[in-house]
Amino acid sequence: MLISKTKSYFKEKLKMALNTAGHGGGILDDLRAKKLAFGRKNPDTLSRFCFGRLREIRKDGLDGARVMEYGAGFLMAEPLIYSLFKARSIDAVDYYSILRKRVLKDYVLEHNWENALGYATQFYGKEWTANWYRNLMSSVRTNTSNWWENLGIRYLAPYDVLRDKSQNKYDMILSSSTLEHVPPQEAQPITKALADKLDEGGVMYHYIHLEDHRDMQNNPFAFLSAQSDYRENDFDIRGNRLRISDWKRIFHTLDGFEIKEYPHEIRKDVHLPSKIDNAFSDYSEEDLKSSHYTVQVTKISN
Repeated sequence: MLISKTKSYFKEKLKMALNTAGHGGGILDDLRAKKLAFGRKNPDTLSRFCFGRLREIRKDGLDGARVMEYGAGFLMAEPLIYSLFKARSIDAVDYYSILRKRVLKDYVLEHNWENALGYATQFYGKEWTANWYRNLMSSVRTNTSNWWENLGIRYLAPYDVLRDKSQNKYDMILSSSTLEHVPPQEAQPITKALADKLDEGGVMYHYIHLEDHRDMQNNPFAFLSAQSDYRENDFDIRGNRLRISDWKRIFHTLDGFEIKEYPHEIRKDVHLPSKIDNAFSDYSEEDLKSSHYTVQVTKISN
């Protein structure tokens, strides 16, 4: 156990030393993208997860939907799955331009898509999925750098929702492990700006990590310590330290929206730091030890 903790800690410290721990671009980004591509974001696992989640959020799934993926990341794998599930259009956005295009191409060409296509076939039929797959393969083999546009996907980066003056509206806005990386003072305006992008009846779904990204497994609340080396600008690297009560307040201030909150884990397997930073002195232990916040926001139709 000690060896595992030490490896995890120094792995993250190495990322920080090489300026590649956050999302601003670094020399290890290709490796990080490959780890996702051939790990938890392989098409089989990702399509199974997305399919169940999306049909729970929106009864018609993504059929004909205009989608924003807020925080497309190094790989942009989810937008491919949304395209397979018949989204009309997908805007994959990021504050920084960090997409690893070569890794994404390898992701498409080197994986077996049979199971992913099978999930889509259950609802959209063999003809749709066969045509989609042919389009995917012919597109990725072209010499165009933005081949994903043939699948209805736009990659927009750098993108700042607070400065987006477009009139684009979406039926669904999704983010996973993204909002914890925004500056804490901008969390509320960013959340409102995203909500304002929803069309009537549109839905946002956000999964927000609340743990210290330097070592989420073994020391997930280190950044709450009074002796922590956490710095003001570490929100991109380690998370912004907002607790679940902060996020609840932010989302519940949205006017004209229905809020649905999902059960969340409280990390009973780890201890809080012996002395908590004064900024968190009024928070309950349950609040401090909550590992994530998952929320669904629906714009109420007039």
